[in-house]
Amino acid sequence: MICPHFGICGGCSRQDDPYETQLAEKEALVRHHLADLSVLRWHKILRSPQTLYYRNKMEYSFGDVRDVAIINRPRGERGPPPVVSEGENVIHLGLHPKGRFAVVTPTPECQLMSEETKVIIATVARWATDRAVPIFLRKNNEGDLRHLVVREGKNTGERLVNLVARSHTPYIDDLADRLKICGVPITTFLFSAYDGASDVAGQGERRVRWGEGAIQEKLGRVTFTVTPGSFMQTNTRAAEQMIEILRIWSTEDGASIARRVLIDLYCGSGAIGLNLASSFDEVLGVEISADAVRDAWLTAKGNGVGNVRFFEGRAEDVASELPVKERADGVTVVLDPPRAGLHPRLVQTVLDWNAPRIYYVSCNAESLARDLRLLTARYDILDVQPMDFFPHTDHIETAVRLRLKA
Repeated sequence: MICPHFGICGGCSRQDDPYETQLAEKEALVRHHLADLSVLRWHKILRSPQTLYYRNKMEYSFGDVRDVAIINRPRGERGPPPVVSEGENVIHLGLHPKGRFAVVTPTPECQLMSEETKVIIATVARWATDRAVPIFLRKNNEGDLRHLVVREGKNTGERLVNLVARSHTPYIDDLADRLKICGVPITTFLFSAYDGASDVAGQGERRVRWGEGAIQEKLGRVTFTVTPGSFMQTNTRAAEQMIEILRIWSTEDGASIARRVLIDLYCGSGAIGLNLASSFDEVLGVEISADAVRDAWLTAKGNGVGNVRFFEGRAEDVASELPVKERADGVTVVLDPPRAGLHPRLVQTVLDWNAPRIYYVSCNAESLARDLRLLTARYDILDVQPMDFFPHTDHIETAVRLRLKA
């Protein structure tokens, strides 16, 4: 069933294509970008275990009747948004149409998050409308309501709701009471007070209204503490498939190695390193986000994983300081960079290590191909495994196994 908001909300771009077509085109995209590289084994793209309601996190923005008026304008027509009289404004939550960040499309029936989420969205929108709480307008830095962040534990059933708004936003107690009786279990509710001019959902002084301010989520063999700012793959069950692939590779590659070290670069909250830690003598994780590093340490402690260390900083800066070269024979490197791919200095550092094994996890086939062309100066590509983490979008995840040339 195609979402009623498809085509205008900006969340999905491929819902009108059969899922098998989406998979075939995503796999073809990876093959296209890596066509000039020698690959020993190409693997068929892995399907997402869920094609709807698969996301564990969504950041919704607030909009009102002015957004609706802009969206409903005839194509090509321009002009100022309508003037809204007090008491006539209807506030909604939604996503931004592609290329139109200043506009928010109402998405009460979003099919990316769980069906329970629509009850939360409706409750918050009704509260904002009833109480006439103004939405934030970035162009003039006025208004209160910025974002609503919903995070869910797909394997635990726990749920976090975080309202991001100005510190003086009124009627927060009323919203807290409404969410408690909305009919959907909510584990914890937070109000993130933020008065800055930028419009970023993760910012703000967090004030816990009830619950612990965090939820638990099990990913692979590890239970993670998830806060509003935690970094995790948004498709939990697809991420578990990816971690299992890396586990199989590391088992196959490490059978005869006495001293094994995993270098986990761009480690986020430690999902890969912590899940693979039992197969290694030591895990060293590097991540630029202070919140993610804090979460990784807490998760390691909570799961009794004692053979890990995490370092905060840019991967290209910290990696050159790691004690790798003297024990390179037992080193496995995991690379999981953002869409831009690897910094050139990091590529050189990794090449200098001469580590026998590299596992590269990419969310951008183009930057992946660029980096692999550099790494294949010293490495052979054994396996390429495309994975669909984001059904109904053009995004594709890819895992690559590399081995140092003889």
